[in-house]
Amino acid sequence: MSGPRLTMSVPHALEQHDHLLVTGEPGAGKSTMSSYLARCLSRLWLRDDSAVDAPITEPVVPLRVSARSLDRSGSWSAVLAEAACHSFGRDQREDPDPRLFAGRFQGARWLVLVDGLDEIPDPRLRWDVIRSVAQHARLGSDYRFVVMTRALPESELGPLRTANVGSCVIEPFGRPELEEFAIKWFTAQRVPSPAVETERFLQETSDGRLQELVRNPLLATITAVSAVKEPERSLPASRIDLYERFCGCLAGERSGKPNPLAQLRRHHEDNPELLACLRWLHRSRSEFLGTLARRRLVGGERELRFLHQSFAEFLSAQSHAETIGDDFDELDTWIRRGLREAERTFALFTFAMWAARPEHDIGIVIERLLSSLDPRRLLFAGRSMAEGVSVPDNMAVRVMDRLFALVRNVSGLWADEGFEVLSALFAYPAVPLGWTHSLATQTFDCPVGFRP
Repeated sequence: MSGPRLTMSVPHALEQHDHLLVTGEPGAGKSTMSSYLARCLSRLWLRDDSAVDAPITEPVVPLRVSARSLDRSGSWSAVLAEAACHSFGRDQREDPDPRLFAGRFQGARWLVLVDGLDEIPDPRLRWDVIRSVAQHARLGSDYRFVVMTRALPESELGPLRTANVGSCVIEPFGRPELEEFAIKWFTAQRVPSPAVETERFLQETSDGRLQELVRNPLLATITAVSAVKEPERSLPASRIDLYERFCGCLAGERSGKPNPLAQLRRHHEDNPELLACLRWLHRSRSEFLGTLARRRLVGGERELRFLHQSFAEFLSAQSHAETIGDDFDELDTWIRRGLREAERTFALFTFAMWAARPEHDIGIVIERLLSSLDPRRLLFAGRSMAEGVSVPDNMAVRVMDRLFALVRNVSGLWADEGFEVLSALFAYPAVPLGWTHSLATQTFDCPVGFRP
């Protein structure tokens, strides 16, 4: 097992490293962190805040851009100017002059906050952006960089390592952070009894699979939204259920909510052709959203934006699951996607929603994963089960046995990931593996779910 990692605050990390690569799972808070830094530093330049509590001591000018917007030809200053235009849109009065980004601004370096490196779908284009950032992240550069991304293969990140870019991983919520979040959330929502709702939320998320899921800030937020919007219902117990309920709320499918189509009908009752069009759009909204999400992920459409990348992945996965046949003829392609960390969530969503259809046999997927000695495929099989996918008992036992063997007989990263997957599986009540609890306890000589 690998040893514990050093934990530090964002200001400390920025003091330690001129340039920083920040990784985290989907919903860990990478985009929130970059937005927070841009806002705090902007308020210093606008003299709205004091520099006493600045997140970074060096005077820097923040520029938050999406990684996709850096995928352009031209000089570095021209690329940054165009990326700024894309980021600010119509909020800016006029397009910035590229010469503004050619060097320091009033003696201060630019702090370029690059968000969503993993969201560039083409690995070759992603490589070009990585190489450009690394080239300008040299010692004494006029730029400092904070690059946000899901985990990517080390082979892709080589130029950043060579450029001496520091690396850190965003830690998930612990129980104290979740409690602080819940108190602030239910207070801000102005529910009748914030303290009561906070206690109920913490109680419902204190055990089972949900306990692990709400360690992710985005999933904690989605869960809290469900608690406010539908207080009469118990909270969803899986990630798929969380996304389904949340997207249902956004699409106006929540019971008791006014029907938007009925409201439009009242406003346009004298225009039957328009009403017919609106009815068709309303009926087809799921298909439209799925198509847009697929274009965002596969086509690299820059103008399509979702609240979060994982929502595009969820909606795209729904669309894919409806079109993949019983035999899953592109199974190997989807498995390769699941083995890439940047696409793992997307693949898990797709497999889970495909398997939910009664005519589909998840055994096809699990058998293919177990036919290889590659530990990544074994871990992906375990993660699929932890998503709530119903797997035949005999297959579930085979997956668990091999996961136990992986943790017991291998050291380092694979064992760590195997333990993580096992913990998730035992936290999920739908996994029919209670008989293995004694074996697991003997294996680790401690209660399942706790690292020895």
